[in-house]
Amino acid sequence: MLACGGGDGGGGGGITNPLPGPGTPSATGTVTMGATSFLPSSVSITRSGTVTWNNTSGVTHNVTFAATTGAPANIGDHTSGSNARTFNTSGTFSYNCTLHLGMAGSVAVQ
Repeated sequence: MLACGGGDGGGGGGITNPLPGPGTPSATGTVTMGATSFLPSSVSITRSGTVTWNNTSGVTHNVTFAATTGAPANIGDHTSGSNARTFNTSGTFSYNCTLHLGMAGSVAVQ
């Protein structure tokens, strides 16, 4: 049987405030728009959480969500600045920049 708190059998070792691991949802996420990619390409947030896309590249980008129930409004073409969207529905929401083939990402909402 598996249990929390170690596993070395040395006794007494409980978990004390573990750090979130990769993919652990938080209330906010940030995505940077590079010249041809979203970094990171996927983020995980809690329901009612917000993701902010920052375009610091000087290259024109957009964020276009797949037509999925609960997806937020698209972010139009822009060359700089930040845009945020709140996700009130659980699920995985894929998006891409329609101006750059292969520039894609996703938001997992838990």
